[in-house]
Amino acid sequence: MLNLIEIGNKKAAKKVLIFSVLYSAIIILIVTTKGFKISTLMYNLIGAVILSEYFFRTYFPTPDNFEKKEIWKPLIISILIVGTIFLVAYIKIN
Repeated sequence: MLNLIEIGNKKAAKKVLIFSVLYSAIIILIVTTKGFKISTLMYNLIGAVILSEYFFRTYFPTPDNFEKKEIWKPLIISILIVGTIFLVAYIKIN
């Protein structure tokens, strides 16, 4: 999403954000109703493949034309989001 905003494609960035939030919400519902199983990891891998193979390849067909960036900022944001989700799920379970 951040990369799309940086290249000025805010419409596509919103699509990626909406997909990510909705997909995550669906996975959270599945996990909270069925419990954590190995299939949860498969659902997350499916989401990652959709983001990387569909969205990334659609909006960045020639990634070599773009500057390579460090991973730290998105990694920290992801850890904070996932950590919050796990905390909420843990509080709900207990």
